[in-house]
Amino acid sequence: MRKLPLSKLQKGLITACALIICISIYLIERPLTKDDLIEQVETAFKQQDSSVLSKVLTSSNQKLQIDETNTKALMSYLQENPEYAQSILTVLQEQSRYYDEQDSVSANDATSAEKIEGFLTLKKEDHLILPDTYSIEIEPVYLTVCTNAEDAVIKINGEKVTETTKKSCEKKVGPLLPGEYTVEAATKGQGTKIKKTETVVLWNSDEEITIDLVSEDVGLQTNTDKK
Repeated sequence: MRKLPLSKLQKGLITACALIICISIYLIERPLTKDDLIEQVETAFKQQDSSVLSKVLTSSNQKLQIDETNTKALMSYLQENPEYAQSILTVLQEQSRYYDEQDSVSANDATSAEKIEGFLTLKKEDHLILPDTYSIEIEPVYLTVCTNAEDAVIKINGEKVTETTKKSCEKKVGPLLPGEYTVEAATKGQGTKIKKTETVVLWNSDEEITIDLVSEDVGLQTNTDKK
C-alpha cells in the first residue's frame, strides 16, 4: 500500500514534538553553568572532597579514569600546596571572563583577548538552539619507570600497574591524573628480593623515574633534568 507523503502541517508537528522532547530532557538534566562548575571545584578544594571533584572533572582522553580514588592523589598534593589550588581557581575564573567577553564582542574583533591556558581548562560547547554548555577538562600525565632488573613488579600507590621483562626494563604507565604518587619497584625472581620506593610528583608534564634495584641508589630523573 502506497504511503501518502507527509503534509507541511504534519512535518511541522513532528519537528515541534521533537523540539519539545529535547527541551524537556535539557530542563530535567540541565548541565551546570560555568560559574557553578568553578564553584564546585572551589568547594572540593576547600573541603578536600575527592568525590565532588571527580564528578566535575572531564578529559578528552577516554582512557583516563577519573573517580574518587584516583582523584585523591591530586587532592593530597593540593592540600600540601594550597597556593597551587588558588592558582588553579584564578585561571578558571579568568577563562570564565574570557567567554563572557567573547559573547559581547564580534568574532572578527582583532582586539579580543586571548584565552588563558591552565592546569584545568574551562571548555565551551556551542549549541544552535539550546544554551551553550561547559565542562572542566584536565590533561593526563604519564610516568615512565626504568629499572635495571629484568623481572620487577611496578606498583603505584600500592597497586600493581605493570612489570618489566627480559626484553624491556622500561615501562610507561598512564594515563594518570596529576598528583603525588608513591612508586614501588621490587624484584620477583628467586633469591634475595630487593624493594625500593620513591615519591614522584606528576604535574604539568610527563616524568621519568629510575629505580636502581641492584645498588642502594634510587634516583629520579625528570624531563627538566634531561634538557
